[in-house]
Amino acid sequence: MSEFLHTNSFLLLVYTNKNSYVFNTAAEKAANCFNENKKVGIIYDDFNADPKMRLEWSKKYKNMKILSIAPRIKTLKMDDKIFTCEKMAGSKYIPNCYYNFEEIPANTDPNQLYFVKKRNSTGSKGVSIVKYKNMKNADLKNTVIQENIMNPDLYEGRRYKIRMYVAIYNKQVYFYNNGLSTVSAVPFVYNLDVIDDSYITKMNIIYQANDIKWFDLNSQANRDAIFDNMVLSLKDFEKMYKEEISKIDNNEFAVLGFDYIVDVDCNVQIIEINHRSNYQHPREITDNVDVGMFVELFKLFTTDTNENTDFINISTYETGENIKLNISLEDNNENADEDEEDEEDDDYDNTILKQLDLDISRIIKMKNKQYVYIKQDDLGGLLYEPNEFEQYKKNYDFKIKNKGRLEIKEGKYYFKEKYLNINLYFFYIN
Repeated sequence: MSEFLHTNSFLLLVYTNKNSYVFNTAAEKAANCFNENKKVGIIYDDFNADPKMRLEWSKKYKNMKILSIAPRIKTLKMDDKIFTCEKMAGSKYIPNCYYNFEEIPANTDPNQLYFVKKRNSTGSKGVSIVKYKNMKNADLKNTVIQENIMNPDLYEGRRYKIRMYVAIYNKQVYFYNNGLSTVSAVPFVYNLDVIDDSYITKMNIIYQANDIKWFDLNSQANRDAIFDNMVLSLKDFEKMYKEEISKIDNNEFAVLGFDYIVDVDCNVQIIEINHRSNYQHPREITDNVDVGMFVELFKLFTTDTNENTDFINISTYETGENIKLNISLEDNNENADEDEEDEEDDDYDNTILKQLDLDISRIIKMKNKQYVYIKQDDLGGLLYEPNEFEQYKKNYDFKIKNKGRLEIKEGKYYFKEKYLNINLYFFYIN
């Protein structure tokens, strides 16, 4: 059990009985992002938060905003494998689920694989993988039977599983932009007739172990397509778990670990939800994903908005399937001297571009907001906010931060947000 206090003029107090390194490191980094006179307290207890601690903090630190993890009774059902399948029945982002052998179609391929899961199974414990032809002999009591995808996406020839973090706060669902992946112990084999059951288990049931390879989601070439499909899955979750989400009070929060599998076309399926995740992973993964997530989460709790964080709000986020952005490109070099009144209306001084020795620049308007577009290469360039250019003009030491990268492919515009930091999401723009 650990309590961490980080303060300047801003005060952040965090209690946890989980991985102290993750929470302390994240709290320190998050506290450095603020300098206003404000007090925030966060209680993360793997069991239930002690109400006495909240009372003690409120007496010691006047006007402190105190948040605690939701009691287990409010989130434990989300961890139940049968409950998850029943709750999300009808979503294409959940495997086909059955509760007895007779429900499975009789014309199923004999070699079709199914995951048989005890309702409270965790990791690989209480999980077995069974061929349809052997299903009658399996122990199916108090289990859910999940149909396996037979054409998985592979990482270096092996199957993988992705863990993503989802936060529930203020009745909203927030999705962290990066996740961690574990790779199976053995290469994937499509022909099940040439391998035994032991090999089938090793190549399909993926669990945390010291000798298992790890990688983060943002390192994958097909990351953006996978991410957008996971967002769509969470839109279903938000709708189907509305009752459970509503029970989490405004001074509470939940951090859920969603486990996904991916097929060769980047379609995703939620295979389970963990209501109390484990944050003990290899150091690089811990620093990049676990610590990074809590830094952004503490920022979200402090500001009550996901702006300037690496969380997206599932309610308002639009994927490439449904976003329609109007974008206009104007060549500044050709028009800079033609219409000074337009420049004043746009509140943008084109002379700053000359100071930066930039040859090619344009103003774009996207979602009724103006950006400065600076060409980087033949594929596209970076976007900046005009007011930051104004600050740069007044102080050349000011570091301009880009807001994303605009790429042009076959006449279509794609917007990749936060280009320099982490590749987040692609928007298709008409």
